[in-house]
Parts: sequence; structure tokens; C-alpha cells
Amino acid sequence: IRSRRFPYAALDRWVLESAQLAQVGVLYNLTSELKLRPRRDHDPQGSLLILFVLCTALTILCTYPAALLIGPSTEVRRVPARVLGALATRFNLGNQKKVLTDLILKDAIYFEWSKIRRIDSEAGDTMTACGSTSKALANQQNLRDRTFVRFEMYVDIHARRQNRASVFELRTFYGQLQHTYLVNLQNTVPIQLFWRQALKLDIPADYSIILVEIKTCQLTGSDERLDLHFYSHLRETADVVDATALQCVVGRVPDKLSRDQGIVDRSGNLARALYLDNLGENEQGPSEIRNFLI
Repeated sequence: IRSRRFPYAALDRWVLESAQLAQVGVLYNLTSELKLRPRRDHDPQGSLLILFVLCTALTILCTYPAALLIGPSTEVRRVPARVLGALATRFNLGNQKKVLTDLILKDAIYFEWSKIRRIDSEAGDTMTACGSTSKALANQQNLRDRTFVRFEMYVDIHARRQNRASVFELRTFYGQLQHTYLVNLQNTVPIQLFWRQALKLDIPADYSIILVEIKTCQLTGSDERLDLHFYSHLRETADVVDATALQCVVGRVPDKLSRDQGIVDRSGNLARALYLDNLGENEQGPSEIRNFLI
């Protein structure tokens, strides 16, 4: 603001010039060059990146090249039962929880992190757990709610039919991120389980797992034209899935007519670009393609 007497004129000019720079960046592919803020080439202080190396074909491997854990973090003394159930499902142990606790998790330590960031794209979505102690949740009036996310899971379409074989289908869900857990097995040597003299499970040394707890939104309808989904409330039970299921942060818009919340997904149809040919078919030279954001 250059003038205290006419502050709104300066604000209007700033909005106009910002919009002009944004359009120039879109037209000439100069978005990164026109950014006024310095680039963050380093990870935040107190962050953690989990990487592993594949050993054998039977080794359970879960790399997290796209996930960056951001603090603050606290050690969890009492592990929730739903986390143990998710670990038993992950290692394909079924109801053998004693094998899970006495053999696999005997030396494990658990940490709860506040935020997790996708670093495999320039968007850099940072998802915050609503049950964490992060300062990002202290002032929700000036910040967008980063606790609602989009995630994908495999669902058994024959889950209600016990006599039929399981057929899994990948589906998209929306929900609120509750907690983010880091499970470090602290195994100095690989853990191997045998069943009838056959290798059933092989876990590499120094193995870690990132699990997220999400409450799924109860969808009530959708608009296929705008790719918008509406939900009425959050389900009471939470799902614990691997961190690789997280996709991005989603926004919410209240619907005054139905009192539902509309989910705005930046990766949906509204985020697609429309390419138009400005030159006619009879004109000479290459066609000029311009990018217009819907």
C-alpha cells in the first residue's frame, strides 16, 4: 500500500498486476520464472524421508519416495487397536495378532507426525492431521483446511458374500485425515516367517511403515459435469491405510440448499486445461495454441 489516503486503489492495482502476471505465465509457460517468492529447494527442519532398497522378490517393500513427514512429532506409548489391525492385514496374518506383537513388533517404536507432504510434484500438497498438535490448526480462519484429502483404496466387491472369491477394485474416497503414524520395527536383521517349510513372509532389516488414519466422507450425490461430490457427514469409524493411498488436499464449499458440503478436487475436471486453435485451417504457418484455464 503506497498511499494511506487511497489504500483501496493500491490494492486494486496489486490484484490487477498479479492477474496479469499469472496470465503471462500461463500463456508463455513462465509460471516458475515469474514467482516472486524464493524457491524452497530444501526440506523443512525436522522432516523425515523414508527410503528402502529392494532385496528379494519375496521381500515386503514399501518405499515412500513421494512422502515427506513434517513435524512436530511425538512418540506414541499406547498403539491404537485399529493400527495393529491394519498391520496384521498388511502382513497377511489374519487373526494371528500374537505373532504380530511377539515376533514382528516386539522392538517396534511408534511416532505420530503432524503433517505429510507429497513431494513428487511441484504442487507440494501438505496434508495436516486434525488430531495433531501442529500450529497450522491454530488459525483456521486465515488458512485453508488441509485436513480433508482424497485417497484411493482397493475394495472387495464381494465383501458381503462370504462364499465368493475376493475381487478387489480400486476406488476413490474423500475424508478427513485424523492421524499419521510412523512404525519403525527396529529389526537389525530380516524377519522371516515360514509356513509348512515355505517362506511366507520376509521383512527387510530396518523396516518402517507410514500409516494414516482417515474418516471417510459419506457421499450423498455428485455432479458429473463439474466433477463435484457432496457429502453430509463423516463416518464414525476410521480407516487405517498406507500413506501411499494419499493423493492430494481437497477443498470444501457449503451448499446452502441441501446443507451438504461440496468437495472441490483440484485434480478433477475443473483443473483441466482447454486448448483452442486461434488460427484457421487455411492460414499458413503453425497453429498457435493457447492455454485457457476453465
